[in-house]
Amino acid sequence: MSFSIRKSKALKNCEGERTQQSFVCYREGYKADLGLEIENHKRHKMLETRCGCQTKFRVHVHIYRGLWHITYFDDKHNHVLLEDVHCRMLPSHRTLIDFDILQLNNM
Repeated sequence: MSFSIRKSKALKNCEGERTQQSFVCYREGYKADLGLEIENHKRHKMLETRCGCQTKFRVHVHIYRGLWHITYFDDKHNHVLLEDVHCRMLPSHRTLIDFDILQLNNM
């Protein structure tokens, strides 16, 4: 689907086991305004990546079988999705394959 996700809310049972997990688009919501001005920051301000996207899905574990299944899925983006060529640049897709690691080690 050419979008990156991040974890959101999770529910646990009384034993502390995770029974439900929500995932949202990495551009969901807005960053909290902490009231700090640029003069108070040690680093420069990063560009805003969030735009209030409403895409999310929720998975839930079946009590008896122990298998995860999707209970809710909403695919309504309010931003442009990336082309397949650029998907490796998304935050959740940034991984090095074995060939890349070998090439870096040889350099």
